Amino acid sequence: MLLQLHLHNFALAEQLQVDLQPGLTVVTGETGAGKSIVLQALAICLGDRADSSSVRIGADKADVSALFDIGASPAAAAWLAERDLPCAQNQVLLRRVVGSEGRSKAWINGVPSNVSDLKQLADLLVHVHSQHSHHLLLNPSYAITWLDTVLGLQGQVAQLADAFAHWHSAQQRYKLAVKQSESNVQKQHLLEGYITEYQALSGSDYAQINQQYDELSRFESTLQTAQQLLQALDDDEAGLANNLRSVLRLCLTGKAEVFNQLQPHLYSAEAELSEALQHLRRYVDNAEFDPVEFARLDATLAEFHRLARKHRVEPSELNAMHQSWQTEQAELQQSADLQALADSVAQSEAAYHTADQTLNQARAAGMAGVLAQLTAQVQALAMEHAQFAFSPSPIAPSPLGNTDYQLLFTANKGMPLQVLSKTASGGELSRIMLVMQLLSAHTQQAATLVFDEVDVGISGATAQVVGRMLRDLSKHTQILSITHQPQVAAMGHQHLHVHKVQTDPAQSNIVQLNDQERVLEIARISGGVALSDAVLAHARELLAHAQMGGA
Repeated sequence: MLLQLHLHNFALAEQLQVDLQPGLTVVTGETGAGKSIVLQALAICLGDRADSSSVRIGADKADVSALFDIGASPAAAAWLAERDLPCAQNQVLLRRVVGSEGRSKAWINGVPSNVSDLKQLADLLVHVHSQHSHHLLLNPSYAITWLDTVLGLQGQVAQLADAFAHWHSAQQRYKLAVKQSESNVQKQHLLEGYITEYQALSGSDYAQINQQYDELSRFESTLQTAQQLLQALDDDEAGLANNLRSVLRLCLTGKAEVFNQLQPHLYSAEAELSEALQHLRRYVDNAEFDPVEFARLDATLAEFHRLARKHRVEPSELNAMHQSWQTEQAELQQSADLQALADSVAQSEAAYHTADQTLNQARAAGMAGVLAQLTAQVQALAMEHAQFAFSPSPIAPSPLGNTDYQLLFTANKGMPLQVLSKTASGGELSRIMLVMQLLSAHTQQAATLVFDEVDVGISGATAQVVGRMLRDLSKHTQILSITHQPQVAAMGHQHLHVHKVQTDPAQSNIVQLNDQERVLEIARISGGVALSDAVLAHARELLAHAQMGGA
């Protein structure tokens, strides 16, 4: 429930505080006095767009705040708790400061917040119905959305929308998988070709083959060098081995200690030389050029280089690339199971149609009762022959279902029902929309409902019926209504009057009227230029009638 509005340097308000009560609060005032200032300030507190035009002339900023009691709004309390926002004594203070440059800041219970948070919380606190709301009836989907609201089917509607989203998502995944599968087949063929082409080189070590090839290509020069070394080391006369043996014999015949010290080194050199000679002899004795192996190595290296050029890598990198081809091929073979995705599409489609059938059954079960209420209350607004019906027709599946419900209407006895948006006049649409808003208000979780001149275009007994409807509704929820109708104004539990004071610059003031002041104000808006005894008596009668009708 809205407890208080505070305005500082906002539009025409220099400093205003509006205290509100439970029940029906009516706001009246002359045209141009600033009645809409209350709604504008409230709208900005609830997250509407704010700009520099909100700032009073000569001020550097506008400061507006709205205080709510959320004791009867568990959804709002839960919203605050989820965000760890403080909430003392079940009260919420929404504040907005707008600078003269157009920028704004927002707070929720003193904690800096963003506009999107204000809007989310606002949906749980206040619902505003404007005088232009009847244009919503021109939207083909409004009537069924309204019916779902009145019947309290929002949960089932949300389930249907979720089912549609899941079905649509499953379809998208399947289509993408089919497309990807076609691409994967092409990719697998390509990889299979690469792997098959490399098969001849599988298990080959490029570095080792390259080394073997180099050795064979230098076979003759290597053998010749080995033979020369063998001759130099083991020649009977001039070979190093023979000379070393001669040196060793000389050391053995020498008597000096120095020769004894040389002997271990010479023996060691002789042993090393002997081993080198054995190695050289084995190589020379076994050396044999294999032209077939040389040709094989040459062909293998040529294939390494060809594939390296083809894939633009070094030959030594081909083995790693071959492994990556195999890995990618395995991954593609294990890619999305199209049948599983197709089954998912079928299951989500079935779930959607089940949710749609359940929702339509609930709609059908409650539709007649809602239409009866709509008809009875519209007939009470000087449209005694009004009749309504819903006309279902199949449509393509959508988040709202696969059945379109058009609201049919006739205002005249004996005339056929036709689509409401095409047959009702502007005045008829306004009255129908007012009743629809009143009927849906019972099921809305917001504790405060605001009606901005929704009674435009009606008068007399019709206005009195509207006033009674608003007063009856205010037994269950707080109502704030801006009105020009004396019959509606008389129904208020609280009456606020807006008037303009021609200071420099001008400013709007809001005061709560007492019983005598209400009589004068209701007489004024009844059209009395001079407040005669008859006009005043009529005003008192309206107020007395409102009191006789109950709280």
